[in-house]
Amino acid sequence: MESYDFLLSYRVSAFRLAFSILRDEADAEDALQDAMISAYTKYSSFRGDSFRSWFFTIVRNRCFDVLRHKRIRPVTSLDTNDYTWDNQDAHEMNSCLVHKDLPLEQKLEQQEAVERVCQCLGQLSGDYRKAIFLVDIQGMGYSEAAKVIGRPVGTVKSRLARGRAQITQMLNETPATSRPLSA
Repeated sequence: MESYDFLLSYRVSAFRLAFSILRDEADAEDALQDAMISAYTKYSSFRGDSFRSWFFTIVRNRCFDVLRHKRIRPVTSLDTNDYTWDNQDAHEMNSCLVHKDLPLEQKLEQQEAVERVCQCLGQLSGDYRKAIFLVDIQGMGYSEAAKVIGRPVGTVKSRLARGRAQITQMLNETPATSRPLSA
């Protein structure tokens, strides 16, 4: 039962990873469910250093299975789902990143900044978004993120650098919402 509790602690992070790969909420939820079942049944065979990277690798592989299946049998959705990266993650990142003890005006400025970064993150290609998500948001080390992505550490570092540069460029091109200054 301990392994199941451990799996649940990674549910939100694993869902974000699945969604960043599949870009479909229902598919991400299905892939995550399958991955959790697989990890639970194969927990006794876990022999690695990091449970999180082992589990995220299972999630990633299940997502790739879903993508392969869709290529074989393409499905056109009649549903229009406006779920985007920035809407979901901006709220959670605001609650984690915005300091509670700040004056209201500074809190609002930080919330705007987090929302702008999330919007930019949603515009990145999947490879850059995954690297930034795992290292900068989830706090994984380079080698752990490399295991999850299935690429060498150098690839993770270069994707991080390029993704961060693209976000910086987007932030510089999109000015912050201007507020009247207090007198």
